[in-house]
Amino acid sequence: ELYSVEHASLSRSGKVVIAGDSMGGVLVCRCSPSNANLKVIGGMAAHRKQVNWTAVSQQREGNGEVLCASCAEDGSICCFAASANLLEAPLLWRHDAVHSSGVCTVTFGIQKGLDAFPDQHQVLLATASADGTARVFDARSGIPLSVLNHGRTSVEWVAFDPTACLLATSSHDARVRVWNPISGELLAVLEGHQGGVCFLEWSRCGQLIASASKDGTARIWEIQRMDIKDTCDAPVVNTRLSRAAAVSACCAIRWRCFARLPMVRIGKGPDFTVLEVRFTRCGTRVATTCINGSIAFWNLTVLE
Repeated sequence: ELYSVEHASLSRSGKVVIAGDSMGGVLVCRCSPSNANLKVIGGMAAHRKQVNWTAVSQQREGNGEVLCASCAEDGSICCFAASANLLEAPLLWRHDAVHSSGVCTVTFGIQKGLDAFPDQHQVLLATASADGTARVFDARSGIPLSVLNHGRTSVEWVAFDPTACLLATSSHDARVRVWNPISGELLAVLEGHQGGVCFLEWSRCGQLIASASKDGTARIWEIQRMDIKDTCDAPVVNTRLSRAAAVSACCAIRWRCFARLPMVRIGKGPDFTVLEVRFTRCGTRVATTCINGSIAFWNLTVLE
């Protein structure tokens, strides 16, 4: 049983739900689509303080398991594995001390078909923390892979591109950064916002990033080219294998901001934060939501 639920996530199949509460409790449940009943299959008093975010990996593991994760204000991270038959979801691993401050969000990314093993994949887990770091882990084992330092500014959000070859982070210093999640190499810094950036999303094609900010705007950023070590100005290639190879050899990514979306103002409230910006499936439109209650839809083909 949970107290006040702070966040919940649903698997793509609609059969697995993870929820966290204000007291640090986490439940993993099996959902029956026929009657919408939830049956608890795992969970515990996983954290000492409020759960800030939860996430579900959107692909089953080779053994059929579904990975779920939670993070909390005490800096801890937990990962659970819902079994293939969805009868249990034991705790896989837990980190209490890797972050020295609250963890704001957690997300999964799946690297598929890399190198000579097209049928294999690796599930990554990324976290963003108020301690000024984002961290990347192997989601199955919990082994740390990289630490992405942002100085003294709080990291607000992390988002993998569709191939999980790139990781975007946003921070309180109004910047968006793009990294190689495995090596931890910083590939780009996107500047233009005048306030903290609180949300990021990649387009399905992996060429665009949408950012939402406390300055009252959302921005759309586009990859122009990747600079490859010893071979600059190499063109960006969109296939997964070529993208993985390009990122591993990349020394910088050139971006441009081609759209600035102002908040739709309602009344005269003091806070103009854009809370989220989401791409449609086709990637030609986005929706923004603002703290003042407004929702707006934007056609990117017109704005470009």
